[in-house]
Amino acid sequence: MSQERMVISHDGKMGNMMTKKATQGTFKCLSFNVLANKYATGGGHSYCPAPALAWPHRWNLIKMQLSKQWDVVCLQEVEQQFFLDDLQPFMNSMGLQGWHYTKQDGRDAEGLAMFYNSSSFKCHAARQVCLADCLPSSNAAESTDNLKEGGPSPPGAEALNVLQKQRASVIIALLEHATTGQALVAACTHLFWDPRWPDVKALQASLLCQQLASWVQGPNPVPIVLGGDFNSLWRKYKPDAFDAVIPTGPQNFLTSGVYQLLSGGELPTSHHDHPVTRRHATAAVSMSQPPSSLSVLWPLCTAPLTSSGIQLQSVYSAFCGKEPDITTRTATFSGCLDYIWITPQKLDVLDVLPVEDQGPIPNDQNASDHLPIGATLAFKS
Repeated sequence: MSQERMVISHDGKMGNMMTKKATQGTFKCLSFNVLANKYATGGGHSYCPAPALAWPHRWNLIKMQLSKQWDVVCLQEVEQQFFLDDLQPFMNSMGLQGWHYTKQDGRDAEGLAMFYNSSSFKCHAARQVCLADCLPSSNAAESTDNLKEGGPSPPGAEALNVLQKQRASVIIALLEHATTGQALVAACTHLFWDPRWPDVKALQASLLCQQLASWVQGPNPVPIVLGGDFNSLWRKYKPDAFDAVIPTGPQNFLTSGVYQLLSGGELPTSHHDHPVTRRHATAAVSMSQPPSSLSVLWPLCTAPLTSSGIQLQSVYSAFCGKEPDITTRTATFSGCLDYIWITPQKLDVLDVLPVEDQGPIPNDQNASDHLPIGATLAFKS
């Protein structure tokens, strides 16, 4: 069954707002993976002092971050019960309205939450959709499940099979800026975590762009703000278990498929994270004659992945000329995985939230193993 649902927005009229109205044409956006409590207490953060992992302490730190008069807020790893009991009432008290999308039901189920400041924006509609449900055919999952282990499979079929089992999703909302009347498409996502499957993440990013394109294309394209945890490095300088070879010379790094796709608009089949290159065929299968069971999905296996014509730039790239060195740091990994993407032809970046390496997190000052990222944006005239 499709996970897509249409949501009609609130009218945007609320009293006693604690947040201030945005100045003419400007607004502030935050993206933050808050670290679901079930992961914080699951044993993977033993380097962190126990008091700092306690939920009351972490929730106080999260509230401090969310209290900074944001207009668009994109959150990841938000547990369903946390949203209902704590987060939604807290955000509503500051005049922010929003939605939650979980991968499944249950108290500990985690997913996305996105909010907008109803004194800064009016929301006309919103949609919450699972990316795996955006594949070309409704019986796509059945077609790849029918591939026998050890039997013939085309390049990329493994990635498609994994993709269909993931519930990575996106929340998309069409907003109208209160003081200028400018339209804005705001979106929040969280791509697949597993570093063994960068090709799956690239497929998810391409499907995500397909969804966004249907909201923004037209005679006067609508600008986009897309925040999330993309689980993809903008640059990798050192070889590891997932990429054994790093180029030498002037470009002595690898760029992930997701970052290449979103920043450049296309991921060629020659890229190391494209499914056709990352997952070679397990048997001799004609590239021009796909198996009948995969004919609908064949273009995803063999063609360049695209952003469906959407042109995006990271806010930190636009403002600083580079991404932060880190947005996440644990005892065993650090890197930049979180981004806020915008339509640079339509939006200016006036400022960004500082991102500083403070050692392994969470800790006494940081509630999550990710750092919040944010920006002040303005509509271009």
